[in-house]
Formats: sequence, C-alpha cells, structure tokens
Amino acid sequence: MDKSPEYWAGWALTYFQWATSLSFSWINEFISLEEIINLYSPYHEMDIQQFIDKLLSLIKERRKGTNLKVRREKANLSQKELAELSSVPIRTIQQYEQKQKDINKAQANYLLCLSKVLSCSIEELMEKTDIYEENLLAEQLSEAKEATSSTVLLRLLDDYRMSIPELAAKTGTDEKNISGIIKDKLPISASLARKFARIFHNSEINGFIRKAKDSK
Repeated sequence: MDKSPEYWAGWALTYFQWATSLSFSWINEFISLEEIINLYSPYHEMDIQQFIDKLLSLIKERRKGTNLKVRREKANLSQKELAELSSVPIRTIQQYEQKQKDINKAQANYLLCLSKVLSCSIEELMEKTDIYEENLLAEQLSEAKEATSSTVLLRLLDDYRMSIPELAAKTGTDEKNISGIIKDKLPISASLARKFARIFHNSEINGFIRKAKDSK
C-alpha cells in the first residue's frame, strides 16, 4: 500500500469531507491540498479524529464571517454594490452577514439572485458550520463508552442547571432512559446523541468529553 504523504493527504481529506458533509470546493477555499500534505507529520500517526479537529480549527480561524460575506469579499464587492447587482435590499444583506437574519430561511429568489452575482451555488451561501459541528459533537458523544457518556451528561446537566425531567422533555425521551444513561445502564443512541448535541451546543462539550475520556 502507498503510504506516501500525498496518498495519506488524499485519504484524510476524503474522510474529512465524508465526516463533515462539506463540499471539496468549500474546504479548498480555506485549506489547500499542499497544507494537508504538510500535516502528514505528525497527523498520519494520530487518530483521524485529531486530524478532523485540526482542520475544523483552521477553518474557524480563517473563516471571517458568514459564507455570504466571504463570497462577497472574494468578489471584491461592497454590500451596496451587491445589493444593486442582485436587487436584494442592502439592509437584508447586512442582516444576513451579521446573522440577525437566518440566510438558510431566506426567500428562494434572494438566494438565487445572490448566487448568480457571486458565481456560486445556493448551497455555498447557506450556513453549514453549526450543522457539521453538531454532527461531530453527536458522533463524539455516541461513540463514547457508557462510563464516559454518563460523566459527560452529568457535567452538562450541572453546567446548564437542567434537571432530568427537563432534559427528557426537551429530547422527547422517557426519563427512565436518561436515568439509565446516567447510571451506566443504557448506551446513548446516535439519534439521542444528536438531540443532546443540539441542546448542549457550545464549545465546552468537547472539553467535557475529553476530560471524561482522560479520567477513565
């Protein structure tokens, strides 16, 4: 088997794309293949999750603003110029870029006009970050062993000052299931882990998971 940096980079990038559901073109806007090849050492010897974490960190660091803002600035257009060319009100563009309005719920004709002016697909204007982070957190939680899951869940409940009945109500789950997970009697299913990720969606969840794993 070819174990060269180039082969590893291709495999790792493909895995990252599959794990995050991001398009290759979108990923390439923030990270080049050459950069990924340069990550060969030491990441080829690490767990693939650490490589995924590294790329997500780089994307967050380099992603200045919303997809709309990134695309607009790449096209060297001001908000006013984009508004004139797309016939989308400048105030609406400002609200999308400042996340005062959710562009994922924008009128179809607005998205179509903006995508034409910016020479991109409608999908590339949609905000994906929360989605792939949520999926990643859900995967991390569901793949954790029972003891780790219970420790993480207990810490999250305490941090959010949430009771078991409240969590059960928010997830549409029986209280007995939540209690079973906390008592290490039941595993966390993928669907329930995804619900937890939505409810406890903040940067601290990764820390809870890592600490729980380290404390085993």
